[in-house]
Amino acid sequence: FFGDARGYVYAVDARFGNLIWKKQADPQPNTHITGSPRIYNGILYTTISSNEEGLGADPSYPCCKFRGSVVAIDAQTGEQKWLIHTIAENPQPTRVNKKGTQLWGPSGAPIWSTVTVDEEKKRIYVVTGNNYSDPATDMSDAILSVAMNNGTIEWSQQITSGDTYNIGCDEGEDNTNCPKAKGPDFDFGSPPILVKLSTGKRLLIASQKSGVVTALDPDERGRVVWQTRVGKGGDLGGIQWGAASDGKKVYAAVSDIVSKEIRVEGQEVTMALDPQKCGGLYAPNLETGRI
Repeated sequence: FFGDARGYVYAVDARFGNLIWKKQADPQPNTHITGSPRIYNGILYTTISSNEEGLGADPSYPCCKFRGSVVAIDAQTGEQKWLIHTIAENPQPTRVNKKGTQLWGPSGAPIWSTVTVDEEKKRIYVVTGNNYSDPATDMSDAILSVAMNNGTIEWSQQITSGDTYNIGCDEGEDNTNCPKAKGPDFDFGSPPILVKLSTGKRLLIASQKSGVVTALDPDERGRVVWQTRVGKGGDLGGIQWGAASDGKKVYAAVSDIVSKEIRVEGQEVTMALDPQKCGGLYAPNLETGRI
């Protein structure tokens, strides 16, 4: 089972390579599947992200209408069991930009990563990214608990509020597609980790592009237990690709790349990564959050 950059999920016979079924997971345009589908008890859970954040840089593009989603699919037949969005309301016209393009919102809150399965409570956990356009919503940059059987969102815990952002905030002479808040782009790009301490207490560990690792209590509606900053964060900084745990510590790999100008006489100024400003590997204690 796998997904592609057009938002389709495939089931392929691993022995002979023949296609068993193919399914468009979410009919919204410009969708991606960037997190590997996860199968549990015959149901495939697929998360949906989008490239609208990049399309939003074009002032002629009516940014934005995408809403992140989770889809449950029967692994044997390809039949959709349920689909839920990370933004409940449909996008509506908001304002017209300088080029006369009608803008829309709310939008965004994509899910870039794989779901985390909680076998004990029959839930899945997902983490979301930023909003693409105004207005901001309460389930962007958040951790969500979703019931496996019907897709009901049992609880959500937003870590960074007001993070409305698209590439139009950074590029081009006309950046009027940039949301008013011009958020920091602090997606959760990697799946949360469900762990159990020696005391029997359970934690859900979420690592963010803000450079902060957050431990939540999944059995107390996502109550924040501790937060530890391990990086400066940024659109290409913080924790991009995920963390790991051995049951005692969390291992958080930090990006935090910074570019600097390279000036050579007689040549154009070029940009290169600055090796003196970078990330690293950090190991907070699971119980306390101390590094």
